[in-house]
Amino acid sequence: MTLKPIWMTILLLVVGRFTGLQAQQIHLTMQEAVAMAVEQSFDAYSSQYQFQLSKFNYLDTRKLLHPEIRFSATAVNYTRAIQEQWNSDQQQFLPYDVQRLINSGSITLNQPVWFTGGSLNISSSLRRNQTFAENGNTLNYISAPVGVSYRQNFNQPNYYKWNRTIGNLQFEQAQGDLARSQEAVRVRAVSMFFDVLIAQNQVEIARLSKLNADSLQWMAEQKNAIFAISRADYLNLELQQSNSEIAYQKARIRLVNLRNAFTTFLGLSRDVELVCQVPDKVPVISISALDALDKVHANNPELLRIRRAILEAERSLEAARRQPYNVSLQANVGYNQNRNQIDAAYRDLLDQQGVSLSVSIPIYDGGRLSRNVQRARVSQEYQQKSLRQTRLELENEILQQVNNFEVSASQIESYAKSDTLGQVVYEATRERFVLGKASIVDMINAEERRQAARLSYLSQLQSFWTQYYVIRQLCLYDFITQQDLVTLINQRSDD
Repeated sequence: MTLKPIWMTILLLVVGRFTGLQAQQIHLTMQEAVAMAVEQSFDAYSSQYQFQLSKFNYLDTRKLLHPEIRFSATAVNYTRAIQEQWNSDQQQFLPYDVQRLINSGSITLNQPVWFTGGSLNISSSLRRNQTFAENGNTLNYISAPVGVSYRQNFNQPNYYKWNRTIGNLQFEQAQGDLARSQEAVRVRAVSMFFDVLIAQNQVEIARLSKLNADSLQWMAEQKNAIFAISRADYLNLELQQSNSEIAYQKARIRLVNLRNAFTTFLGLSRDVELVCQVPDKVPVISISALDALDKVHANNPELLRIRRAILEAERSLEAARRQPYNVSLQANVGYNQNRNQIDAAYRDLLDQQGVSLSVSIPIYDGGRLSRNVQRARVSQEYQQKSLRQTRLELENEILQQVNNFEVSASQIESYAKSDTLGQVVYEATRERFVLGKASIVDMINAEERRQAARLSYLSQLQSFWTQYYVIRQLCLYDFITQQDLVTLINQRSDD
């Protein structure tokens, strides 16, 4: 044995010493691995976290149209100042020490008016003023039992309407993003599952190849003792034995690395040893290209994102058109009173009204406002073209994926049959070799074909399932259960 196989054997022993301590084997099917990844992987948690933030933002947008009731108070407002006042006796201004203590409180209800974009305000307040001065103390109460005001700016779009429309679309996009992120987790879980499964079979194939090489080498030594084998065949068998030992050790190290990565991805502890099982059967899945295109157009969050960007560009264009003309309206009505006793401050109320209309129109701005409109219009056109281009790219991608999936599905049975035939041919060739009816070259070729058939079958399974989940990720639709994934997300969020 050379130095390299010895070093690799020592490394395997060390790795096995630390990773094999109290290792608990968990046998996983592909469906169990996918469910575990969606349930407890950090990637799945991260997508849920992003969705929760989007949901809170959406609720904030919806609640903007609800009334807000606020209580405000000034517990203590104390000031002291020296003021000059006219003294009629001395016919001159004299300094006086004046101290003031102010307390106030108010309750305000603010209601956005979504169909106009203005805001309605209803308030009630009470203020207590007490003055301490050398020439006498005063105390008075200023009440405003009820006051109603309305404010409207005409130089900006109705943001309540825009935010409500955009917010709804943004939440739909968030639901689609969550479904797409979960499908990305499934795609990664399937890929890693089959990586481990293929590595397991590579280890098993390498182990059997090593056993076969040892067995063939023992037979060759027996034949060599009676001069029944050529020196070239004997050396070929010895070389095959050495190569099989190296391949076995490399396969074990690769399996350990892939298994550890998969365990970490699933959020499992390091003392767990995953054993992936070959899928028993492959279901018949029919995906039509037209159906897939319809699902992409309806569910893909990338299209929703661009539609939202178009609405935001339209809002910016409207704001740019309104910006030059600053027109605002404010109107208020209410009652108030000022008395030196609190109960008197609420009797014989005095009414008050007010209307304010302000206008500001630019005369010259160097074309800045016009450029703002042009900039907003260019942005809107860009988003519209981006939507068309993204739709074309998604259509092309989904058609390619569906075609590739159909090819993979049609070849699964052939690969499974090749795997079975490879094993049968190998066993028959081995029996012929024992009887001396097959050469060592025939034996090695049969072994290579058997290994290639098994790994090709597993690789085809990996390709089949990965492509299926990629199609699910693009369409956000389960073609096996005939369920819309975005609808499922919506039902869970309602719960």
